[in-house]
Amino acid sequence: MTLTPKGTAWDLTVHFGLTSGVTFTIMGWLPSILLERSHVPPSRIGWLFSIAMALGVPFALLVPKWARRARRQSGLAVVLALPAIIAIAGLLFFPAREPIAWAVGLGLGMPAVGLALALISLRADRARSDTAAALSSMVQGFGYAIAGAIALGAGLLHTFTGSWEWPLAALLIILVAQAVTGTWAGRRITIYSMPKGGPLVIPHPRRSPE
Repeated sequence: MTLTPKGTAWDLTVHFGLTSGVTFTIMGWLPSILLERSHVPPSRIGWLFSIAMALGVPFALLVPKWARRARRQSGLAVVLALPAIIAIAGLLFFPAREPIAWAVGLGLGMPAVGLALALISLRADRARSDTAAALSSMVQGFGYAIAGAIALGAGLLHTFTGSWEWPLAALLIILVAQAVTGTWAGRRITIYSMPKGGPLVIPHPRRSPE
């Protein structure tokens, strides 16, 4: 099955991969970052990590509702990326100043994954259920591969450099890319599907209905 427009389908895929990659990296490496980069006492690391994880839960439940109500989701994608961008920049340039603020920012940015998942159903042609299934397979299949590479890459970069400075700089770039791809994926463009080699039913991308 072929998805069209391909560009929008890949925008969704890359956006999902980047948001999931940042989330996996934070979940896996935040305690080490706080210990080595921010010099947070071991007794406080668990508390700050819990704050980051817990903050994302209530917002993750609200994000799909916000996405469905919005005419386009580009702005929401940028808004969700901003707290994490600020937090990663803080850990990179001012790591020891306000570690609790950086933990809060990371927690507020994690619901971006919920938006990336919601965009699958919002962009897929609602007249055909197989379109959503095909789009979901593409987005999550390639997206989780991207996410795993990001999380693994952050750990390897830390091992090779002996510091979290370069991994954090890479995460900052990835978060900016997350905001950009979210802007593209949030446009009101419907994705259609057709059998491979079959006729193209929709010759041009069409905007989703109001």
